[in-house]
Amino acid sequence: MIQTKLLAVNPKQSRQKLNFNSNWAFHSGDVNHGEAIGFNDRFWEAITIPHVMRLEKKHNGGGAIYQGVGWYRRYFKLPESLQDKRLTIHFEGVQMNCEVYLNGTKLTSHYGGYMGFSVDISQQVKFGQDNVLALKVTNVDDPLTPPGKPMQKLDFNYYGGIYRNVSLLATEKIYVSDALEANKVAGGGLLINYTQVDKQQATLHVQSHIVNGSDKIATVKLLSILKDKNHQEVARVTVQNKINAHGEYTFQQEMKISNPKLWHPEHPYLYHLESLVYQSGILTDRVVTNTGIRSIAFKSATGKADGFYLNGEKLYLRGANRHQAYQYVGDAASDGMQRRDVKLLKAGGFNSVRAAHYPASPAFLDACDELGLLVIQCQPGWQFYNRDPVFVNRSFQDIREIVRRDRNRPSVFLWETSLNESPTPASWMKDAVAIAHQEMPGNARKPILHCRRYEQS
Repeated sequence: MIQTKLLAVNPKQSRQKLNFNSNWAFHSGDVNHGEAIGFNDRFWEAITIPHVMRLEKKHNGGGAIYQGVGWYRRYFKLPESLQDKRLTIHFEGVQMNCEVYLNGTKLTSHYGGYMGFSVDISQQVKFGQDNVLALKVTNVDDPLTPPGKPMQKLDFNYYGGIYRNVSLLATEKIYVSDALEANKVAGGGLLINYTQVDKQQATLHVQSHIVNGSDKIATVKLLSILKDKNHQEVARVTVQNKINAHGEYTFQQEMKISNPKLWHPEHPYLYHLESLVYQSGILTDRVVTNTGIRSIAFKSATGKADGFYLNGEKLYLRGANRHQAYQYVGDAASDGMQRRDVKLLKAGGFNSVRAAHYPASPAFLDACDELGLLVIQCQPGWQFYNRDPVFVNRSFQDIREIVRRDRNRPSVFLWETSLNESPTPASWMKDAVAIAHQEMPGNARKPILHCRRYEQS
């Protein structure tokens, strides 16, 4: 076993996000007991994340890439100062299915390569000594996991691997939840909604899900502060409530913003919403969320289609489809490469992009928010449908998760709740649209695009 150094942490910080992209070992192919603590991995390849299971030439589908199993292992050592923290490992994307182990014990399985997931390691991790995190990853054809189509017949590839960022998150026991981990309809994390938007005033409504993971009832105060791009305070609101031990509570808050600077592709102004959680006067969590103030609508005039309106003004959409594949590295593009794609689209005169045919990475969407590019966010799918209930349920969960992950982004203006160009039955389509409306209720709703044949490939 590799002897590792203690991770550098600041125990005084209420929330710490540690980069877990480095110091991984990788083996191409399956092995017996690759999760075991004492497994000999000395001859495995040393790699960093993001990573695909084999360097590939750039090509569009057809399956001429590695398909199979790959194993990943990473050693780490945590200081005893983190013993009272809640500790989770967050994976932004593992392609396509995986099993996650810590110190030889299986923690979870995850299906689907395009959405992130978190694993709570608080009870299994050892402090002051070596831990080994292991993943068994497979990108073999799986008709039960969307998109589901065999790669030989697909026009893009499942390159396989831990191809998006990995981090370790340490928080106190009273914290703002992660929207994906919470797994609540129209809940979890933060849900930001602007109920009124014009050049004179905007009204912000924020819903915040706070978890009390401690053994005692707690009086929790939530202070929300909106700041402009220069970090000057624009508005603030405070509310408090008791939360039972191992309980949760969803706070509702409202702010008024005078003379707001509106988000637009030509001037993508971002505010910063700072969420501060206190218990007995002690800060237990701090989360900063970028937000853009804007209104969106599709209108018709005298019974005819009129077009798209942003902040009350008509905007002609100039867009393109974008895949996430690159030469050699496949899907495993760095955050800088994701940002470069947005810059290229902007330089080409586009103001919108469709994330074909699956959810784009958080880094790509961060750049769209910051640089000004409207996004159609898609669920994974392409010319394939499986009536098996497992596939159906996973396709519906994909819709829920893309909305929960990206609902606060000013760049995302349409949800494509369809398995692209797929023979889905009317009952599936009806349920898919209903699910999206459940996740974006009332004034928080963004338009939902559902069409069986959106584009010609």
